Amino acid sequence: CLPPGTFGGIAYAYMNSWMSLYKDDWCNYVSAQVHEVGHNLNFGHASEGTAEYGDQSGMMGFSYSQNDSPVMCFNAAKSVQSGWFSDKTVTIDPNNDAGSCYIGALHGLDSYTSSPADANVLIQLLSTGTTNYHIGFNGKQGSNSGTVEHGNRVLITTQAATGASLKIANLGAGQSYTIANYDGSGRDVTIDVHSVSGSDHA
Repeated sequence: CLPPGTFGGIAYAYMNSWMSLYKDDWCNYVSAQVHEVGHNLNFGHASEGTAEYGDQSGMMGFSYSQNDSPVMCFNAAKSVQSGWFSDKTVTIDPNNDAGSCYIGALHGLDSYTSSPADANVLIQLLSTGTTNYHIGFNGKQGSNSGTVEHGNRVLITTQAATGASLKIANLGAGQSYTIANYDGSGRDVTIDVHSVSGSDHA
């Protein structure tokens, strides 16, 4: 925690390191602390559109000058990268599993421990390139009750193995998103959301 005028910006951290630094009052703001520790864990920023910090569904987007809020998790891309939820992550390779699909509930991260043993909280679509697709339900409850945007919706993000993620879609009940010509294969991959059960699962 450094005094005012020490450096530009509000905070910074080194990727995959132990060091994170905060300026003045930003030492007290939980979102800045978690964001910079996220960099220490090798997480890149969470973007949306052309805004580098634009994905406000999780902690690697913008930081907020609030002592104890917002209460929210990392997005699906960072959560897959972390490996913390690997036992409830579905991995699909559309290039090698042509015609396969996942049909079932997708629980929010806050439901990780309370959901059934065979429940899933994340879906990862593998790619032959450097960028994978990650799908999660942004359930607005418990440890994610303060998510700033797109609560109780299915969010789709892209990300390389490490680095910045990009939120490309948010879906409610009855909506779908198609990734055309997946990896140049000539096949389309479609994500359909049939229903949403409150803040627990889709």
